[in-house]
Amino acid sequence: MTLLAEYLTTPLTSDTLPPRHYHNLFCEVSLDDIRYRKGECIRVSVPGRICLQGEHQDFLGLPVIAMAVDRCFNIKAWPRPDNKYVIHMPDLATSAAGTVDARADRNVCPTDAPASTGGAGIPACPDSAAHDEFVPSQPLTYRHHRDYLPSAVNVLKQRGLEFDRGYDFLFTSTIPVNAGCSSSSAMCVGWIKTLLALANDPAADDPKLVARLAHQAEVLEFHEPGGTMDHYTTSIGGLLYIETTDPIQVTPINPPFEMPFAGFVLGNTLEKKDTKATLRASRQAAEAGIAQLARRIPGFSLRTTPTAQIQAELPHLATESADILLANVINRDLCQEAARILKTNPFDATRFGQLIDEHHAQLRDRLHISTPALERLIQAAHDAGAFGAKLNGSGGGGTMIAFAPNRDTQIAAAIGQAGGKAYVVRPCRGATIEFKAEGI
Repeated sequence: MTLLAEYLTTPLTSDTLPPRHYHNLFCEVSLDDIRYRKGECIRVSVPGRICLQGEHQDFLGLPVIAMAVDRCFNIKAWPRPDNKYVIHMPDLATSAAGTVDARADRNVCPTDAPASTGGAGIPACPDSAAHDEFVPSQPLTYRHHRDYLPSAVNVLKQRGLEFDRGYDFLFTSTIPVNAGCSSSSAMCVGWIKTLLALANDPAADDPKLVARLAHQAEVLEFHEPGGTMDHYTTSIGGLLYIETTDPIQVTPINPPFEMPFAGFVLGNTLEKKDTKATLRASRQAAEAGIAQLARRIPGFSLRTTPTAQIQAELPHLATESADILLANVINRDLCQEAARILKTNPFDATRFGQLIDEHHAQLRDRLHISTPALERLIQAAHDAGAFGAKLNGSGGGGTMIAFAPNRDTQIAAAIGQAGGKAYVVRPCRGATIEFKAEGI
């Protein structure tokens, strides 16, 4: 019996149960106990993410404001006597969009999105059990679209890493899955960081490089439409202002005054969504409009061309592209105002909440990515006293966030009464190696 098999089959008794989790402003991680430490060689935690300003902006090179939160993806590993990687995901599930999902968090696709042929001869995502295995030292071809675990190994092989030891891995997560909270990106960030650390590669301690490699493994390797916000936020942690043009610049926001960070509530509609399709449609329409504006406005830049000048040209564009571009430009300006507020003392919580509402209005009315379930939870949050509320992530289902300083408990209860699942969330440090055994 392997060490992990012993871990998974040991009966739960008062002396084997781990102690309660703790938060502080960090990820939810277990305190050390003998059951968690027996033979374990590494433990990595990665936070989830909420977006305060900048949905559907990062893949267009526009800035975003995002915050890592204390719903976490965790990876643990035990050595094996062979050269296999065996990944166990007992409380998570597969999904058709390549994100981790609520039954058996595998690298394969979520069951809630349509199966995809993936292009380039990659077969549709199969049904899957709660484990995966492969030999990392062998050439790895992708078994289905968004086959993230082998893709990360391939990305690291390009850096010269060699994989000559086998491990059992245990993946667990408290991040809502396929819900706009970066569950799949957190998995990719954690997986890259774990593999680098096991190889004693100093890149494991470089959060920006880990984020870049995770983005390559999750997005570029499969020619996906996603941006970089999720990877940088979950890897670096905290509240961040991210300039998403290359080279990406990340500025931690540490206001020199008290801000009610504990006043955020995450509400899950439990409504399934197709993240990649939603992002792809938004990106294609926006890029078509950008190309037309570049022909009409000398020196056009979506980042810097004044809003009034862009609005004057929008009647010449197809309606869908015009609506999406106008939303992008308005949201660009809202993000800049929010960034200024976050640097201003005293902090204007009322206006900050209004900016969240105004951002959501663009996502709902021009990008058309809200749903009745999201609107129901957002209205419930407002009725309970939230300063602002918006959908979180790509839209089309999933989660919303409410800014509710000093009323987070009441807002969480209201979201629950409206049919959602609510979490009071707090800012969190980024991907962290919680434990690594000596000699690894």
